[in-house]
Amino acid sequence: MIDLSYLEKFGEKRFDMFYYGEEIKQGPCTQAPVAYIDMDFLKNHDHLPEWESFLYKVFSSVERIYRIDFHSKYYFHSASPTARNISSVKLILAYQKHLYRLNPISDQIEVRKNDFLIGLDGNTMHLLLVADDRRLQRDYGDFHKILSMLNIGHALMNVELALGSEGVYYQEVDTASITQQRRTPFLSVVKVLEIQSDEKKTSKHNLEDLFEWTQKRSSNQSLSGDVFVNEIFRKGDMLELLTQLDKLLKKMEIGISIYINHVEGFDNGYYRFYNGELIKVSDAENQLEANRILAEYQSYTNVTGLNLWLFFHFHPKFHEYSYDSSFINMGYIAQYLSLLATKWGKASRGMKNYKDVYIKKKLDLPETEFIGYSLMIFPKTNSTSSSYIKF
Repeated sequence: MIDLSYLEKFGEKRFDMFYYGEEIKQGPCTQAPVAYIDMDFLKNHDHLPEWESFLYKVFSSVERIYRIDFHSKYYFHSASPTARNISSVKLILAYQKHLYRLNPISDQIEVRKNDFLIGLDGNTMHLLLVADDRRLQRDYGDFHKILSMLNIGHALMNVELALGSEGVYYQEVDTASITQQRRTPFLSVVKVLEIQSDEKKTSKHNLEDLFEWTQKRSSNQSLSGDVFVNEIFRKGDMLELLTQLDKLLKKMEIGISIYINHVEGFDNGYYRFYNGELIKVSDAENQLEANRILAEYQSYTNVTGLNLWLFFHFHPKFHEYSYDSSFINMGYIAQYLSLLATKWGKASRGMKNYKDVYIKKKLDLPETEFIGYSLMIFPKTNSTSSSYIKF
């Protein structure tokens, strides 16, 4: 659980508090598969009555690999982004005493007997987002908790888009009623969606269907260093972003602030987003402003050509309170905005590499405000030698 003491430790002090975690066995948490279903077979037979037509999209929304970047530090890119591309989010379908999960390497759904969970109605389909942080905690130590919840938020957005695009009605189920029969360190069920297959409705959000763009999103990373070229961001796209952002924030206690650079119709500088409107707070210091925000890696990074740098923040209220949902919401919002950027031909990248104190000063945020995540949107280049996998 992410509580106030954790926030105090891994907020502005996170760079000083970093340490590596422990080595945990990476073996399977359930029995060996009893059957396999090829994704290609599922795609070609989704019209048959014994198959639910939305399953192909759902299993394509999280772990499936769509892109290989040969000039990036991280070669394989799945539909849902994760820190360092570590496969830390598992999407599992639980139904009639079996568990179904995509193996992204073989592109097969592995079917296993459910010896993992109890507490679910076996006659109803449930989609589970499982945080498998065994490797994430090894690379990031205790800081992995924030990254894990952000990753879950990314995946949740993609799953909801897949369901929404098929008109499937679903509702979230409290995970407190679910028990793991096999306890594995750093592995937990975070989100459960119950599928109401007899009631075909629109999903609970009213956002634009961006599912197709989950396969084309790019963070545009390069081994030779990051250089963002200058390119204007269209005013129409900016207004659409603000409209969609306002919809996303209606039910979430998350604040959004933006550093704007090279956006048509907007002066460069720092803005707060409040009640659907942008309020300018301060100007940029100079043309190297974006690099001033970076906390590390300035020596081989030039991000001065970026268009938008969005910061997600909130005010911690209670001492004995879990902030897991706050970070899930941040990841959820960031993923949707990154898909919008993809539609506009832009690249995007989730970041924790920023100077909290400097940003708070420029945005006139209270010292107690917690900046939990950020998203950069910038012109896309062809420097990563990407190969897209077509299914």
